[in-house]
Amino acid sequence: MSEKITGYLLLAIGVVVILCSAVSVYSVFTGKTEPITLFRFPALTIQPGTQGAGQQALPIAIPSMELIPSSMVNQIANLAAYTFLMSFLSGIGYKIASLGIQLLRPIKINPQQPERQRPKTTSL
Repeated sequence: MSEKITGYLLLAIGVVVILCSAVSVYSVFTGKTEPITLFRFPALTIQPGTQGAGQQALPIAIPSMELIPSSMVNQIANLAAYTFLMSFLSGIGYKIASLGIQLLRPIKINPQQPERQRPKTTSL
């Protein structure tokens, strides 16, 4: 009987972990909450006045141009990391719930006599 209680407990814990991670990802992607901040990258910029291979340096100072702002780079990286982390937690919840289900299943062994196979006859 204690296996059944442990099985139901593990199943409930696994489902709760999966639901919490799903609700958390949903709230982040709908904009209700912010994902955890793991990355702080600078903006992607280029210097148009720098020398390339076979080019002459320009005497005019040209300011650097920002291709992608740092807020966008950080947001994309943090969302990807958060999604990966929540999928990892969902996988852990799945494993816990499957352990609970394995404890809930009854183990039935039906002893059966294997059928005797007839030797194959070949006709010529």
